This record gives sequence, C-alpha cells and structure tokens, in this order.
Amino acid sequence: KTQVRTADSTPPVLQPMWAEAISSSQITVALRVDEGSRIWCAAWPTQPVNFAVLYENHIKGAASQCHDVRGNRCGTFWVYDLDDLEDTTQDGVTGQTDYDTKLANEAIWTVGSDVRIVLAGLTEATDYAYIYCYAEDDELDGIGSAPNKMPD
Repeated sequence: KTQVRTADSTPPVLQPMWAEAISSSQITVALRVDEGSRIWCAAWPTQPVNFAVLYENHIKGAASQCHDVRGNRCGTFWVYDLDDLEDTTQDGVTGQTDYDTKLANEAIWTVGSDVRIVLAGLTEATDYAYIYCYAEDDELDGIGSAPNKMPD
C-alpha cells in the first residue's frame, strides 16, 4: 500500500458565524474554518496603526486576551480536519484512534463546527468596531514545514 499526499498550498478561509457580548468585558465570536488551522482574534475600538501591513503581528500580539471557550489561549489549539491524520504530529494528532478519542471527549475543534473564541479584558461601554481574526494551517509544502497564512 502506497500513501500518496498532495501538497496543501492554500491558506485557511475563516467564516464569521456570530458574535455576542457575554459580560461587560468579554465578547464571544464564533467562526468556521475550511481546513485544519490555528486561530487568533483581537478587538480594538480604533484600528491599530499600520494594520494593513502588520495585521498578523497586531492580532497575534493580542493573544493574551484571546482564548477558546475551553480556556485554551488562541494560537495554542488546533481546528482539525481529516488531513491531520496523514500529516505530521505537529498538530497533536497521531492517528485515527487519537483523533476519534479527542473528538468523542469534545477536546478538539473540527472543520465545519463553530469554533467559539472569547475576547477578554475589554472595557465596558466601549464600541469595539474592529474585531479581526487570523488563521494559519500547518503545512506549506504538504509535510508541515511552514504554515500557509491568510493573505492580507
């Protein structure tokens, strides 16, 4: 039996589903991605300086105020797809049994499900007009050496 893999050279696509304030200092954002990836989100009342050029740095730089509803800091957890069974173990999946166990225990997010992100540390009564999210997958060349990043 020969395993054949095709290279993944496409970045993940984020689809916003909904957002709501859950307290005076927190907003929950639900997103879906079209492939296995890591996600970061951030909120600002005004757009950061040079955002168009430095968007990745700005969003990742706010990771301390971003976590999923399970408490995992943004950028530290993966959204999984079945391709993750075939690539490197960089994303924490070692095989079908491991994937099935994590899925059954609701310990992972999967492609096609609402990934719920909490933005915390916000100031009450402030209009956060700029909520941005960013995603990158785990493979540029099909073997996990560098991520495909969302374009600007």
